[in-house]
Amino acid sequence: MSKTDPNPAPAKGRRRKAMDAGSAGSSVAPDDLKDSSDRQFVVALARGLDILKAFRPREGPLGNRELSERTGMPAATVSRLAYTLCRLGYLEFNPRQENYELGSSTLALGQVALARRNIRKVAAPLMQELADRSNGNVGLGILHKRMMLYIETCEGSGLIGLRLFNGSRIPVITSAMGRAYLARMEEGERERLLEVLQPQFGADWATAMVGLQKAMRDMDRYGFCTSLGEWQSYIHGAGTAIRLSDGSLYGLNLGGAAYLLPERELQEVYGPQLVEVAEKIRKAMSVPDEALIRGGAAGRRNDGMATPEAIMKHYDADPDEDPWVRGKPAPAPVEVVPYDPAWPLRFGELEARIREALGPAALDVEHMGSTAVPGLAAKPVIDIDLTVADPTREGAYVPALEAIGYVLVLREPSWHQHRLLQRDAPGVNLHVFGPDCPENIRHRMFRDWLRGQDEDRDRYARAKQAAAGGVMEVMAYNKRKEATVREIYARMFRAAGFL
Repeated sequence: MSKTDPNPAPAKGRRRKAMDAGSAGSSVAPDDLKDSSDRQFVVALARGLDILKAFRPREGPLGNRELSERTGMPAATVSRLAYTLCRLGYLEFNPRQENYELGSSTLALGQVALARRNIRKVAAPLMQELADRSNGNVGLGILHKRMMLYIETCEGSGLIGLRLFNGSRIPVITSAMGRAYLARMEEGERERLLEVLQPQFGADWATAMVGLQKAMRDMDRYGFCTSLGEWQSYIHGAGTAIRLSDGSLYGLNLGGAAYLLPERELQEVYGPQLVEVAEKIRKAMSVPDEALIRGGAAGRRNDGMATPEAIMKHYDADPDEDPWVRGKPAPAPVEVVPYDPAWPLRFGELEARIREALGPAALDVEHMGSTAVPGLAAKPVIDIDLTVADPTREGAYVPALEAIGYVLVLREPSWHQHRLLQRDAPGVNLHVFGPDCPENIRHRMFRDWLRGQDEDRDRYARAKQAAAGGVMEVMAYNKRKEATVREIYARMFRAAGFL
């Protein structure tokens, strides 16, 4: 997997069959859908999704004619589907300009998907610590359909009186999370939302506004606000908000039975602690400019997220860099063996030990490489991608990993600040990257692609077996199969819409 990996195996994948290169990035013609022999395939749903896929980054709204041209559907069909999507909130129609934009339901889906992959993993251990200290419920949420939607929740061991779970919804105006979220919204956006919410309150609207205005003042003064029996009479809560560098906004709260979280403790103890947790999450989700420079993060957006260009880039070893911490390993035969069903089980055991050793420092631990692809021949070495907040801070993870048998063998500042640790019995390559690293995303995409593309999986297996014959160095093995690997990457990137 590494440019200089002693036992590398590029990472791969996809769980379901992906479209082939010929159809990638384009819609499926309606006639093709009608002729489909798959009885489980819902044509109307596919057409609706084609309309949503017609919208592209950095482009404006689309009219009926543009949607028809991009999807290949008749204008009348587009109009009916777009009407339905508007009713459900997946599109928004501008009657003056007679065009459409993606609606809040679509944006919420994307936000939830990103949250599940990124911020939840960062936030959960920090939230759990606060939940344990307070015996309360700590929740992370987003605005969805005029309610706050929980995307992560943690409970203290002694929780009584408040049970909320991922997917739970709470009101915006009377909950601490919702009030904090409103306080950090753009003013125009907040006013539009309040205008929509007002009819729900009737004569109680003035009282609700008094509570919201106080919460907004508290957010400015303390960084958090409270709800003391205003959502539910027996519940007290504190809330704050997290705005990430990409502009996305999240609510964070702590709530529980009023007798467990009295007003004074919320104001003096748990409110400030909630603000500290929010700041830690925000910092962990951001990559400082100096870290980007130090890590060679060209190709990342200003918000630290990887661009398609960075994900697609093929790296060669820096000739001026000596990455070997303990010296280059002695030549040894490269062995490729048939797939072993025990490999995933072995990874599970290794993952558990890594997480136990590192605790919250392990932001993510994933099975990568050929041993993560069922049916694929591979070197009998488990490849694992470990995500930490900053790979350059080796003291935060290397000593703990050394204590369970790992040895640091590679340090590559020019390649996303990559670190490689290894262990024997079982053989493991533990690759360390930072959050949203392009290489980690690339590994995941390749692994999942091969899981769903039998032809490319078998093609890669043949290339691996041919490349291993008679070679004594992994670099030579990698070079022999490089052309096949890059062909597969090209098909994968085309299907993902990168090309």
